[in-house]
Amino acid sequence: MHAVLDEIKKINTFIKQPVEFFPEQLTRKDKIRVFLSAILYKVLFVGFILVILYMIEKYLFVFQMPLLGTKLWVIFLYAVILAPLFEELIFRLPLRYNKNWIWRKIESLFRLQPQVFWLQNYKYILYTFVFLFGIVHLMNYTNKEFLFFLIAPLIVGSQLFGGLLLSYTRLKLGFWWGVAQHSIWNGLIITLSLILFHNKEVVNINREGFALSIHELGYLDKQEQVFELSQLKNGSVDLLEVKNGSIQQLMDSLYRDDHLVVLSDTWMNLTLKAPKGIDKKVLLNVLKEQYHIKSLTGK
Repeated sequence: MHAVLDEIKKINTFIKQPVEFFPEQLTRKDKIRVFLSAILYKVLFVGFILVILYMIEKYLFVFQMPLLGTKLWVIFLYAVILAPLFEELIFRLPLRYNKNWIWRKIESLFRLQPQVFWLQNYKYILYTFVFLFGIVHLMNYTNKEFLFFLIAPLIVGSQLFGGLLLSYTRLKLGFWWGVAQHSIWNGLIITLSLILFHNKEVVNINREGFALSIHELGYLDKQEQVFELSQLKNGSVDLLEVKNGSIQQLMDSLYRDDHLVVLSDTWMNLTLKAPKGIDKKVLLNVLKEQYHIKSLTGK
């Protein structure tokens, strides 16, 4: 544990004053320690950021993210292999002067002294790559509020800090160590999300006259999609079953004239049984207790 704390101190020193090269000669064991220390530091920081994001969503605005109809294996392929490799090639590989052919081309084009500006301003060059890496992740959201962009650094705080840690790993251990760290982190996040939240029951209501159950899903299985609706003569719903559907799809099917939009949409399985029927407005009010739903018509 003492060695991990020492490494975290070195990471903090690097964050304050980034360097391109480290004088230390590391054994394989040392490299593994550095690698794991960076991951542990990220875990601690993300825990802090999650509290901030929770408070933002509770008191300021709802985070809006596009709902992807992607198979689980595609999610893993992209997040664990393709995205880490692609992002490390763009944001971390160029942190070495001899790998940054674009920078060397600019020096040649403007007849600048090789490496002089690079050495004098390396800290700001690295910070720029970290900033761009964080800002790119704003594309994960579809929010348009001014406040969203005003506090954007907080929203992508995890990615900004992660960019600093990945830069440290890349420069101290090597490019492929950074790719591995990025891949492992993404894999851990997806795996934990599936364990904790996939098929999680978020609504279980048994009232006189109807029973409603909703399980949220972490990914979509299109082969298992079901939408079954039964209504009585008076228009009330007596049976509704949705499998591998979204709350927005449900709104569009049951309330198409109301032009409702779900700000926190999710894939889900829903089962509603109401032998004597339940008014659709009553069902909507129940759903609004769990999800952020608003009308585009202002009704």
